[in-house]
Amino acid sequence: FVAARKRRGGWIPRTGERVTPGTHVPGEEWVGSRGTRGVAWVAAGAWLQRLLLGGVLAVLAVELDPSEFGVLTVASIISAMLVSFNDLGFSAALVFQQTRVREAAQTTVFVACIAGAVLGAGLFTAAPLIADFFHAPEATNIVRAYAAVVILNAIAKPYRDMLTRELDFRMRLIPDSWPYVVGAVVTLGVAIGGGGVWSLVAGDAGAAASSLVLAFLIQPYLVGPRWHPEVAGGVGSVGGPAVG
Repeated sequence: FVAARKRRGGWIPRTGERVTPGTHVPGEEWVGSRGTRGVAWVAAGAWLQRLLLGGVLAVLAVELDPSEFGVLTVASIISAMLVSFNDLGFSAALVFQQTRVREAAQTTVFVACIAGAVLGAGLFTAAPLIADFFHAPEATNIVRAYAAVVILNAIAKPYRDMLTRELDFRMRLIPDSWPYVVGAVVTLGVAIGGGGVWSLVAGDAGAAASSLVLAFLIQPYLVGPRWHPEVAGGVGSVGGPAVG
């Protein structure tokens, strides 16, 4: 890229402009320092998540029966597996997109919405089969509830990765880590109130919903779902391998 522009206090390249070897790129020093600071923000977010998770598990260990942990494990495993496919790798490709970034972002959100809806509907429909496979019929409704979590996480991911593209890790900390606070509060509140196994489901749903809302609200510009076939092929060809 040859030129750069300011956005939220930092330099990012203009789309569609390239550099030749040896050309100085305005803002190179900023990119380096931004990346260095990003490591600190990512580390802070990771430690916050671990501390919250440890506290939640400690409370649940007291409030839940061992059999209920098994039910949650089934739903959590399936949900985590589906998250890997929730946008078909388009979000990962968006981070490296060099041209027509807005159209690529809109296409990525569109794909994430469709993929999330399909995966969520599939999980909801297959819940009885999944529960039978794990010999835990009582997990059926829990698995169905996690279908909503899959959909919310799928839609939120492109918005979080837009912040990664701008190296705005300080802002990305908001939709990455603060939802864990929301989830922990909801989980603990429901668990202490006698919600049992549904406490973690409620917490995960609250975390996924808050992540989507926060990631959407802090974007530098609004991006909604829209299909752009002229850019979808390029983004998909880059992002497809990322799914694996």
